[in-house]
Amino acid sequence: MKKSEAEEPLDGEVNPNHPMTKFARSQWHKIAALLMQKMEASHKIPGMPDYEVEITIGEIERLDKRNLAVVIHERGERLFIGLMPLAEGERLAREQGGMPA
Repeated sequence: MKKSEAEEPLDGEVNPNHPMTKFARSQWHKIAALLMQKMEASHKIPGMPDYEVEITIGEIERLDKRNLAVVIHERGERLFIGLMPLAEGERLAREQGGMPA
C-alpha cells in the first residue's frame, strides 16, 4: 500500500500503525459479536444465536469524556481486550512506537 493510500487513524486511536490495531480495525464486527456472546447478551429468540446489545449515542459520548483507552493485545494466540486510563494507553503506544515521545 502506498503511503498516500494508507488509512487515516480512527478517532481515538493512539497507535494506528500497530499490527494489533490494524487487525482489530479490520475485524471489529467479529470481535463485537464474540464479546456479545461471551457476555451472554439477551437473546432475541430463545434458543437462537441472535444476540443484541443496546447502546446509545449518549453512552458513546460519555465514554469519550471518561478518558479511557481500549487496549487489545495478544498472548498465546488469544486476544485480551481491556480498558485503562488514556494516559496509560498513550504511554504504552509511545513505547510501541505508535506516538511521538
